[in-house]
This record gives sequence, structure tokens and C-alpha cells, in this order.
Amino acid sequence: MGKQKSKPFQSTHNLAFEVAEWRPLLCGNEDGWQCFRVGTCEGLWRATADAYEILAVINSEPNNGHFEDVLEWFERSCRRDRRTLRIRELLNEEFRRHLMEKRGFIADGKDDLIKRFQKAA
Repeated sequence: MGKQKSKPFQSTHNLAFEVAEWRPLLCGNEDGWQCFRVGTCEGLWRATADAYEILAVINSEPNNGHFEDVLEWFERSCRRDRRTLRIRELLNEEFRRHLMEKRGFIADGKDDLIKRFQKAA
């Protein structure tokens, strides 16, 4: 029996995951951060040996559901690549509580959250 082809991933709002090089004005980018955009959400992310990390994300049109698509893209990639998802330097307590209570993240140090995945999707 032949290997089945998987169908292309489609997020809830059918939004693409776009990536661009991040070029900070005042310093270099030795840590490998990249820009991403999913719909109206933009942010910074990077890949490490064991995780995909999100450093920043902002939605220019809050409450439109596009952050859901951001998480769908990252979670799918984490499952596929057998990595964890880490949100770095999270200082917004309300957002932190939401991610822990409703999205399955756990504390990882003082300001970081992490979500682990069992197997590829």
C-alpha cells in the first residue's frame, strides 16, 4: 500500500504564514529572530534545537480570531517537527492566564510559557 499524501494545511481563517528577515536598527540579530505575519497578527519568532519560540506578537485588529490561526500554524509545525512551543518574556498577566487555562501552556521559568506535543499530526 502506497504512502498517502497529506492535504495542505489550512488554518481556521485560511491565513498564510509569512516570514521575513528581521533587521533590527540598533543591533545585530545574532539570536536568529525572524518576523512573521498571519493575517493581522505580526511578531517575532525563531527556531532552536528543541523549540519554536515566539518573542512578540501583536494583532492590529484585536478579536478577529487571527491569533487563533497563529497558534494553529505554530502548533502544527511543533507536532510535525517534534518540537515544543515556547512563548518568551510574557509579561501580560491576563494573556498569560488565558494561555495557561485555555490553551494548555505551562510556566517555564519566571516569564516564559511552554507547550509540549506528543506526536506529529
